[in-house]
Amino acid sequence: MTVDPLPSYAELPVGAGAPPGSSWGVWGDDDGLGTLNLLGPEHVQRAITCVRTGRVFPLDVDMALLDPPLFSRTNVRHDVLTTPRGSHDDVLSDFNTQSSSQWDGFRHYRHPVHGHYAGLPGERHGILQWAERGIVTRAVLADVDRWRAAHGRALRHDESYAITVDDLTACLRDRGASLERPLSPWGP
Repeated sequence: MTVDPLPSYAELPVGAGAPPGSSWGVWGDDDGLGTLNLLGPEHVQRAITCVRTGRVFPLDVDMALLDPPLFSRTNVRHDVLTTPRGSHDDVLSDFNTQSSSQWDGFRHYRHPVHGHYAGLPGERHGILQWAERGIVTRAVLADVDRWRAAHGRALRHDESYAITVDDLTACLRDRGASLERPLSPWGP
């Protein structure tokens, strides 16, 4: 669904019963994509023009990388079993989805008064709608960990830190990277 022009931040929310400043209702009452709706065919086409080498690389983190796991989680156990017919079966035990890299769907955090995104029930807000649609766009990776280390402010991965807008802006500036709409329609 295309919305043009987008409402200004001062005009949000547009949906009835939505929390202040939220985009609930901008793309209709039954929306499960949020600002991913901004990624239309023209953005996909522009993203393709950014490809220079054709190299691909994963954005995930090995599930066993953090040992011990953070925040009192258990280690994942991965067993490969051989079946009587000679095939193999992968079994993951003690797998916590937050023990590696992840995408948080809209149900990850429920607003204490207004509920889940757009007021829809939690079972409607996994990442399934995103996966069914697909995400293709120009993306900018801000390696804040490396940037902070280079500036004498190394992160400790067993502690929590606020990463500020100023941190992100400086990190991107130092790398010569820039953000484009639609990545931040209501940002500073």
